[in-house]
Order: sequence, then structure tokens, then C-alpha cells
Amino acid sequence: MRILFIYFNVNVTLGLNNGLTILSAVLKNNGHQVRLTLIEDKNYDISSMNDYINDYAPDIIGISLIETQVSHALHFLESQIFGKAKIILGGPYPTMNPTKALTLPYVDAVFIGEAETTLLDYINDLEEGTPKHLYQAISFTDLETLPMEDKDLFPINYLLSEKNHQLESSIGRGCAYSCTYCINRTFLNKYTFQGSYIRMKIPEIAIEEILPYIQKYPIYEIAFIDDDFLIYSKLPQYQKTLERFYLLYKSHIHLPFIINTNPLSVNRNNAFAFREAGGIRMRIGIESSERIRTAILKRPITDSRIVDTFHIANDLGVKISTYNMIGIPEEGTKDILDMLNLNATQKPESVKVMTFYPFTGTPLYDYCERKGLINKQKHETLDNYESESCLNYTDHSSLVLRQYQIGFSWMLNALMNHELKEIYFPEFKRLASMPKEDLERFDFFTRDKQLSDQCKDLEFMHYYKKTKSVAILWQK
Repeated sequence: MRILFIYFNVNVTLGLNNGLTILSAVLKNNGHQVRLTLIEDKNYDISSMNDYINDYAPDIIGISLIETQVSHALHFLESQIFGKAKIILGGPYPTMNPTKALTLPYVDAVFIGEAETTLLDYINDLEEGTPKHLYQAISFTDLETLPMEDKDLFPINYLLSEKNHQLESSIGRGCAYSCTYCINRTFLNKYTFQGSYIRMKIPEIAIEEILPYIQKYPIYEIAFIDDDFLIYSKLPQYQKTLERFYLLYKSHIHLPFIINTNPLSVNRNNAFAFREAGGIRMRIGIESSERIRTAILKRPITDSRIVDTFHIANDLGVKISTYNMIGIPEEGTKDILDMLNLNATQKPESVKVMTFYPFTGTPLYDYCERKGLINKQKHETLDNYESESCLNYTDHSSLVLRQYQIGFSWMLNALMNHELKEIYFPEFKRLASMPKEDLERFDFFTRDKQLSDQCKDLEFMHYYKKTKSVAILWQK
């Protein structure tokens, strides 16, 4: 059969979908044809897609969905340009909302959980004329049974050029933590699966998924997108496996690499092993103040634990980038300032700030729902974590949130030292005095570059905006 995957990547960080690369490999190994359409622009050309679909004539169109991309998928579905192709949905949104996903127009089947087995089941049922509307995995996939990812499904050369020649990969799946804004724990509580949620690939396979690409393309670093890379070093069943991966990586890849991890998973020993294997940067979540982090987000991570993680990394010459979130329920200006101060004192290499979005089915969504905090219209149409919140804030609170969202790096600089405060705090105050209409028209990036150039001339370490959500630390 001919399968076309459509991946909506609008107003979110551009990247590979490793789930689709595995599904593509599984399908091709079973004799099927697979293509992918990557959609980044919300104003994509329906007519050109119509020509492409007619030319390929897929039997199945599979759409991998997160909740903030549903509006774009709906636009595609309502266009009815897919002819006789069966429409199937998978990914986080259908897994957490299967009943609602099935109500989207023209959807034939929905997949819950990991679909390496159930997608083949669906194709067999389709060929026999007995397809079902719902396919739920009964066990977590044994990663040791899977083929190598088909990264060529995606336009690799284009992605590398857009991501500073950084190739994304993974060595496992699963997360050990229960953050209230994430679907992980709800997913485990909602469904019954056989096997372990946290799993590692065979190290040789993880290496083979990278080797052809570093031989073919100019790649400067590898980014492992596992939820918590260093958790493997704390699980006895995977400690030796991770050690073997490190040895193979050093022998065959020879490129610096970065990881996502949790401060609770970091210690001096595993950070040293990471550094020795070629690790150069950890990405960790600060998210909010310690108060919000522990009481609302259920991330039992103290500020001191985060500081300890920075100390360990700094001693080893490893950089840290931080994830931060604003607009969380019960948050006040002091919580935002506490988060900013923690970043300012530790000086991560880069800082990413996003706006809280309540994903349906998560504990924090349920909390917002009980409190009547969710603006349902915004919740259904908002397609990013940068422009605004979908909570029912007052006009004033929404404006304050937007001010901090836009001027996050300026306040961060103002808190770093007195010299920077004299430069950046007046600018943030000016931004904070703007009415909403002026704020949205304000050319932040031009002014930010002017201020950054001034600080470079004065040789002041400072942050400047690289993208809407990411600020980079400049050091003399």
C-alpha cells in the first residue's frame, strides 16, 4: 500500500518526528511505500497539495497530531483533497482524546499509544475489508525488535540548514516523572500496557541511525531528544547499556552531542561520563519558581538542586540550556521574577521561555477546567506557545504576561548586574508601559540588536534574542 504521512509543524520548533521515522521503517520493511509532507506554514497551498496527492494516490494518509496542531489538520480535512485515501490519526492528541479525535471530519481510524504493531494490524484489516475505528496498543514496543529509523523520510538537508546542522536522534523512550502539565503520567494511568515504559535501544542500532547521515551531510552536533537521557544511568538494567553506547559513540561518531535531562537525574558521576563521551550541553527545565514548580507542576526540584546541577556542569565544562514557562495557574509576578533571578545567577548558555498551554487530559488541564480558567475558543485555535495564553486572564493580566513574554531576555539582563540594569531595565519599563496595540507592533528584534551591539562594544556578558522564544548568552 501507499502511505502518506502529513506532519503539521506550524509555529512550533522545527524538527524530526522520530515516531514517524520508525513507523516509516516498519512499513517499508513490510513492503509498503511511504512518503511525508512536512507543513510549516499555516497558509500552505491546498491546491499544490492536491496535485501532489493526486500524483502519489495514497491509500492511507496518516496524520501525527499534537493538540496545538488540530486546527491545521482540520483545515486540511475540510478541504477534502485526499480523494479515496483513508484518514488515520496518531500521536499525543488522539492518544489522550480518542473519542474526540474520531469526531473530526473524514477520520477513519485513531491509534492509541505506540503504533509500530497496530498500524500493520490496521493495514491487514483494511486489505481484508474489516478495518476498525480504534486501535490501541496493548504493550510498549520492544525497541530491540525495531528497524533503524528512516530519517530520510524527512528533508534532512533542509532541516540541518534550519537547525545549525544539528541532527536529532534518540536512544530510548519513556520518562520517570509525573509533571502535571505533561501527558506522560496520565497516559500511563489511563491505559494498561505490558512491559516497561522506560526503554533503551540496542546501542549498535542507535549508532547506525546516525552514521549514514554524518557521512553524507555537514553535521556539527547530535541532539538526543529522549525525555531524560541521564535517567538510563540511574536504572540498573540500563547502566551497562548506556556505557556501551558511550563507547560506541566515542569510537564511531566523534561529534559533540546535547541531551534533555532532569536535574533530579544528574550527579557528578553520570555527568562526567556524559562529558567524556562527547557531551557538551544539557537542557533542563527550570519552568517556574520553586513554589510553582513543586506545588502546581509537581516537579519536586528545589532551586538548590538546580544550582547543584549547574555547579556540576560548570566544573566539567558542560553548558546548560534552560526551559522556562510563564502563564501557569496560581503564578504571580514574584514567581516570574524568581525564575528570572535563578537564570540570571546561573547564566545558562541559552534560555527558552514558553507560555503554559493546558493539554487535554493532563492533571493541570483538569485543574484549570475545575477552576473555569480555560478560554475554550482560544484553546481550540491557539497553535503555539509563544503568542499568548488560552487561559481566562483579565485584560491587564494578559498584557503583563505578554510584556514578560516579549521582554524576558531584557529583564534577565537587568537582573544580572548593575551595568546591564542601567541599560535594559528602562527599556523593559518602556515596553511594560505600552498599550496592547503598540506592544504588538513594537519592533523588538531591531531594538534588541541595538542594545546587544551596545553591550558587545562595552564587553558586557548579556542575553539577546535568537528567536521569539530563545535567548542566547553572549560572552566576550
